[in-house]
Amino acid sequence: MLRLVTVTFNNWWQFDQAIDCLSSCYVLLAQHVNNILTKLSTTMLYFKNTELAEKYHISEGTVRNWIKASKSGKLALTLSSVGKREYVANTANNIATVERLVEKHRKYRNTKAVKTITPKPEFYKLFTEAQIYDIITNLEIHHEIPRQYNYFDGGA
Repeated sequence: MLRLVTVTFNNWWQFDQAIDCLSSCYVLLAQHVNNILTKLSTTMLYFKNTELAEKYHISEGTVRNWIKASKSGKLALTLSSVGKREYVANTANNIATVERLVEKHRKYRNTKAVKTITPKPEFYKLFTEAQIYDIITNLEIHHEIPRQYNYFDGGA
């Protein structure tokens, strides 16, 4: 807590001593602030390379390339040093930058892996709601249609 203090000096010698005292207080305060900032920078949370790779479905090599680019000034990521290694710091700015990089450099995705299909209207007429739920559940879990539904509508 800061207080405003008014002091009256009788001679210049008292004033000179007060200035010396204030300057030494300023030096101590600056050292204290510097110690706090040093502790904050060394205890900054960071992402492990494998964490980023798993979370954003990218390779660890890509994360290492981002770190190299940040060191050379080509990429605006804040890095955190731990020993001899550099990691991407866990900051809001870094998270936004990483998400932008992932979206921007997303490679071609195989359409068979992400293909969406919709059944014909006859499907909904042929099966009840419970049967449709059963078919969808089995497709998601076992990747197959239960054999009992092969016999519907002249299937046998």
